[in-house]
This record gives sequence, structure tokens and C-alpha cells, in this order.
Amino acid sequence: MSEPSRSDDDLLRRFISTGDEGTFHRLYASHASTMYLLAKRLAGGNDPEAQDIVQEAWLRVASARTAFDGRASVRTWLCGVVVNCAREQHRRVIREVDEEHEEPSTNPRDGIDLERAIRDLPDGFREVLVLHDIYGYTHEEIGTMCGIDAGTSKSQLSRARQRVRQRFNEVMR
Repeated sequence: MSEPSRSDDDLLRRFISTGDEGTFHRLYASHASTMYLLAKRLAGGNDPEAQDIVQEAWLRVASARTAFDGRASVRTWLCGVVVNCAREQHRRVIREVDEEHEEPSTNPRDGIDLERAIRDLPDGFREVLVLHDIYGYTHEEIGTMCGIDAGTSKSQLSRARQRVRQRFNEVMR
């Protein structure tokens, strides 16, 4: 993952003020892979779902350009948009499963892997675990992305780790 540059802020500000398509393409080229990898983790490894999440995120960035307030880095802000889109996508999937009256398999005897353990966490726990432990964001940055306090991020991370450990312990019995 490359480090965001100061020029990202300049590119976003230019895009906000002018709506220039070329500027948007440069922002996209700079951040699309990071956004996709985050979306794929949040989607439990589901590639088509991750692609949908990223597409929705970019549509929102392009159409709601003025939402960036400069309090966070461009990368943090874009990842926050991905987190919100992933939350909405996850809710849609749950509604569809509920409507079909199907239960996803939760039998621990089916085996477990880390991706499944992460995917099965509640939304807030999964988001904080992925953002902190996999992508290395600070609790303050996570708070900005997810609209929560840094203390809530710390608490959710602790509980997420506990649930993952618990899940592995159940399988090992």
C-alpha cells in the first residue's frame, strides 16, 4: 500500500472545485486498489460484492464531492466511504436472506478460517478489526471513518478479537 501524498489533498480540492474528470481519474488511480482491498475484507472475501461496494463508493465520491471536510486524510475519508457502503451492502444481504427464510451456515463443525471468522463478526466489530489490525489505522482515524469515538473503536476491537478467539476455541474442542 503506497503512502498517500500531499498531492492527494490538492487533487481532491481541485476535483471539488472544478469537477474535472481528469483529476477524478488521477484520484481513482491513486486510491482504487486500497479501497478494493478494504472492501474485499469487509465483504468476507466476496469479490463481486467488493466490486459493488467500491463502485458505489466512487459514485458517492463523484456525486457528493462537497462531503470532504479536510479533517481526515483523503485516504481515510475514502476508506470511510467504503466502510459506509459495505455496511449498507451487508444490510441488504441480510434482508435478502431474511426474506428467503434461509439461515447461513453457522455450524462450527464446518471448519473455520480467519476470513470466515472476520466475516461473521457484527458490522462494527468487523470494521474496526479490519481497519486496525489489517490496515493499521489508528483508533482516531477509525473513529473518523466510522463515526464513532476512539474509545468505542478500542472497545469494539477488543470484543472482535475476543469473538474470533472464541470461535477458534469452539472449533478446536
